[in-house]
Amino acid sequence: MYGKSKTLIFCLLLLISAFSLPLITLVQSQGTLFQITLIVPGANPSRKAWAEVIENSFDTAGIDARRIELDWDTVYDRVLEPNASTVGSLYDEGGYDALFVGYALGIDPNPFELYDSEMMPPGQNYYLWNNAENDRLSRLIKETVDENTRLGHVKQWQQLAFNEQPSATILYTQEVVAYDPTALMPEPFQALHYPVWPGVERWKLNPSTTQTDIVLAQTGPTAEFNPWLTTSYYDLTVWGAVFDGLADREDLVGKKMVPALADSWSVASDQKTWTVKLKHGVMWHDGVEFTAQDVKFTYDSAMAEELASPGGPFLTDIIGSPGNVKIIDDYTVEFDLPKPFAYFVESILARTGYGMMIPKPGSGELLVAQVSQVTLAQQTALPTGDTGHHEWK
Repeated sequence: MYGKSKTLIFCLLLLISAFSLPLITLVQSQGTLFQITLIVPGANPSRKAWAEVIENSFDTAGIDARRIELDWDTVYDRVLEPNASTVGSLYDEGGYDALFVGYALGIDPNPFELYDSEMMPPGQNYYLWNNAENDRLSRLIKETVDENTRLGHVKQWQQLAFNEQPSATILYTQEVVAYDPTALMPEPFQALHYPVWPGVERWKLNPSTTQTDIVLAQTGPTAEFNPWLTTSYYDLTVWGAVFDGLADREDLVGKKMVPALADSWSVASDQKTWTVKLKHGVMWHDGVEFTAQDVKFTYDSAMAEELASPGGPFLTDIIGSPGNVKIIDDYTVEFDLPKPFAYFVESILARTGYGMMIPKPGSGELLVAQVSQVTLAQQTALPTGDTGHHEWK
């Protein structure tokens, strides 16, 4: 077990958009300013402890706060994947007042996917932050290819976020990664940790071990194994170690992007047309070869409105539409972006971004039901060739 230096934020999502503030129940008696319901998801002891601290702080300040623990399915229905009619509603109306969730900050500064007004649910702007200057800066950040100019926009956005406080954050600068050194060697976990857990192909068994099974333990439930149907940290720790992407981080020191299922990539002078070459001879675990058909199926599926993938709105904004993902041949895919995107490789192609590949089932048109059935249990397919990993349960 070791502590790893990184930045982790623990967020309290507050529904404070202009149209909802007047709806918070004001209480005139006994000096109470207003009432607020704090949703604590799952059984995570850290969230429970922080929720109690904040509840007491609210009460001390004259705010009538109450804590309610809800299962993850209910949290998704109310906050993370709500019906259109529920977005913007307070707790008593089927939505939420405040929610405790955990985030690990990404490597590349890209606030667009979490804060832009176009990314409200089913996107990931759960804060419902609707701010014109935020939208302007976040879009400049994602579209500015020159790094120095882009970082200038990042600094402006940071100042705006500091002044506006779209979310209340509790900052952690250390992460504890636990593993059994009698079974696994430490190097992969020292080079890669959240937000880039090492895939099973990078795990190294201790030469002295006789184990053939590795057990992954965590503090919350894993309910969904399809990477395109969930944003849960607990789900990610499982599928993030199993599904592969087109590109990956070499480590979290130099943070260099290296090929994974892709063999190479290049961008045209317009900074919008990307050509991705795939590795030859990579097999899914069912013996079918990984090809450009799987790549197009993956991105087309994620952008399908019927699927309502949490990553769908972001992918659609960056890629434009399924028609912009073109199969050139079995091992070449072209992406024709409507605008430049500074983090195309780091985000769209990356395993821990939006590059997790799923197999195209059979042939024919895209069916949402087919995508929903791509799970570890039902689709024993892992596009990493011979990794020594044979099954999971």
